[in-house]
Amino acid sequence: MTDLGALYKKIVSAGLASKKFKIFGRGEHKAASLADCTCLYNFVLKLRISDILEVGTWFGTTAMFMAQAMKDNGIDGCIYTCDKHDMYLDWPEYRDVVRFKNMEASKLIGRLRKKWKCDMVFADGRLYQRDCDRLVGMYKGPVCFVAHDWSLRKGQNNYKYMRKALGKRPLTVTHLTGECYTICST
Repeated sequence: MTDLGALYKKIVSAGLASKKFKIFGRGEHKAASLADCTCLYNFVLKLRISDILEVGTWFGTTAMFMAQAMKDNGIDGCIYTCDKHDMYLDWPEYRDVVRFKNMEASKLIGRLRKKWKCDMVFADGRLYQRDCDRLVGMYKGPVCFVAHDWSLRKGQNNYKYMRKALGKRPLTVTHLTGECYTICST
């Protein structure tokens, strides 16, 4: 079993020490909490999720936790993650799973929507209604959408836009932990 506390410390410490952070970080930590990262790890592990689209990367803490869950489960998968801020830390042990794109979510969704399908979307960055409308068609099966930063407007808007995009489908909404909420369809 992976020591998640040590993994978190390794990623965040490297991020805070990085040249990119010193230039662009403005002293703001911004990485998801250890509790939220652990929750995502367990969520991916339990549901055996293999293909994820992550919006909002920063250092890549959550991407690496989800990638580690795939590795610990023996799942060969892919995480596309994007952020307009190029703060991502490229870890060699995750290159086979994590594909970082330095761009806005709308642009990546436009590029991927006809050629790639996902099991889960983790929204830790800003989405718009059009993005969520397009995301609905990118799922392999049932929708699994995790909205982060619930206390911030972006998290609440992402949740609202995805609910609207899903229309009248039967949904289960769950508070996972801290700042994470999920919307899942059946």
